[in-house]
Amino acid sequence: MIDSKSKNIIGIIRLDRLGDTILTLPAIKIIKDNYKDSLLVAILSSYNYNLFSYNNKIIHPYFDVIEVVDIKLSYYFDNFYSVFLKAYDNFINFINIFKFIKIFNKKYKFDKIYVFSPNFVSYFLGYFLNSKEKYSYFYQTKLINYYLFKNRYKFYLDKIDKFYEEEYISSGVKINHEAVQNLLVLKQDKDIKLEFNFENFTCEDLKKIRPYLVVPTLDIQTFDVLFFDKNFLIKDNISKEFLRKLLLEINSYVKSKNLRFAFITNRDWVLENIKILKPNIMELLYLVSNSRVVISFDGGPVHIASAFNIPTIALFSNRYFYFDSYRWAPLADLSFIIKLDIFDPQLNIIDFSNLDYFNVFYQIRYFLDKII
Repeated sequence: MIDSKSKNIIGIIRLDRLGDTILTLPAIKIIKDNYKDSLLVAILSSYNYNLFSYNNKIIHPYFDVIEVVDIKLSYYFDNFYSVFLKAYDNFINFINIFKFIKIFNKKYKFDKIYVFSPNFVSYFLGYFLNSKEKYSYFYQTKLINYYLFKNRYKFYLDKIDKFYEEEYISSGVKINHEAVQNLLVLKQDKDIKLEFNFENFTCEDLKKIRPYLVVPTLDIQTFDVLFFDKNFLIKDNISKEFLRKLLLEINSYVKSKNLRFAFITNRDWVLENIKILKPNIMELLYLVSNSRVVISFDGGPVHIASAFNIPTIALFSNRYFYFDSYRWAPLADLSFIIKLDIFDPQLNIIDFSNLDYFNVFYQIRYFLDKII
């Protein structure tokens, strides 16, 4: 066990996707600033820890130690059967997590633990770790997590859920950015002084404490404009054809400006005259940090770009657009959101067949002209 008599030990649990992890960084910065003499231990997944580690060394100044929890965090959205798949993953994680609890309780005696990822396995891990104080937040609409774990945490209850988007639009309910959600966790800790008026908090306020990432210099080619794939959204022949035509138009336009363009994906695409890249996470960070513009569907690349303050053009689906464009807005100083009308509420499906790729390209070109 690390001697907690010489140093207080602060645990930070974030076990999920890259974008969500990045949006935790403003809160972690405040923790670091308030507990300068404490040991900050980040408990991350085997995926997102790659944001902060290079050649087996921590390269981010917020963390003193990174512990990696090797669990499966899957995200299924296609059908009702996906609920059972996700439950199965959680069950396996539930079995595996016991060994990490045992290891960490032998190794650390935490003074405080902050759980920022609102999922079962994160609450479960934090629940059983030894700590004097524990902080988190719960979604009011996910009552299972709330009732199972609330008695071990100081928390706030988030009453906002995208399934009630129409009600929020009509009543003017404020939707907090996810980075603000994480800051509100800190509000539960009376030892941390927050100089924010959360009632009137805006993206402009967030930009003052924008998340940032550290990346080493790598020997790889960089590009001026990057476009990111999204597997969950682009999955059938119609959507793939839409994206193919859109990419060809963007590539032609970018080249006319004597700029370099690349498409970043983890799939085996074949696109004529377009540079296709499959970077690892650190290479991806380096590419983004050296780009001039990032174009991406709503997701992690939007928040990676914001962390480097790279101008961003974000493509959001019309499904829960009002909610999503507030909760996950890009935080770069120069950023724009384009609404894609691809969700059919009658059939409850994503459908690209009625979306004009050239109209989307025209909007992207308009914002590219503003940026470049």
